[in-house]
Amino acid sequence: MSFSRHQTVAERLISVASVANDISAILGLLLPPHIRMNVRVEPAAGLVQAAPAQIEQLFVNLLMNARDALPDGGRIEVEVRSVTVNEPSGQIQAGQYALIRISDNGTGMDHETRQRMFEPFFTTKLMGKGTGLGLPVVYGIVKLHRGDISVESNPDPAVGPRGTTFRVKLPRVAQRTGH
Repeated sequence: MSFSRHQTVAERLISVASVANDISAILGLLLPPHIRMNVRVEPAAGLVQAAPAQIEQLFVNLLMNARDALPDGGRIEVEVRSVTVNEPSGQIQAGQYALIRISDNGTGMDHETRQRMFEPFFTTKLMGKGTGLGLPVVYGIVKLHRGDISVESNPDPAVGPRGTTFRVKLPRVAQRTGH
């Protein structure tokens, strides 16, 4: 339903930092012992106008992809902080954003995979292990919330450190005061 826009989304002011802490704590309990997760959250990362369930889904999908990229173990890093965009870039305007960065030192993605990663039903996982909807859903959530997503990935240790980093920027909203 996210793709066809037949879904009604109830947005409200939410703290991305709180969502990151809650989801990371829950999913951290589900990680196998050979995967370590480091979470750095700036409490003042700001508020965003968003559907809470969709921001939770964004974190879950990116964290599960990071976990799946670590079949032999490794680390996942989660960072949430405030950033300022001074010049319009891509689909976003200048302004204040909450940055969500999720990185792993796993298998990485080759160029062809990166080109197709947001296509619905495209997957590199074995039959029955993935639907190919995780990253397209993330992409849809980011665009729905007027944000931006970028990825860096390297599958070849001869070229540099292996792994993948997703960066999501969501526009911050000034906190309302008074009644």
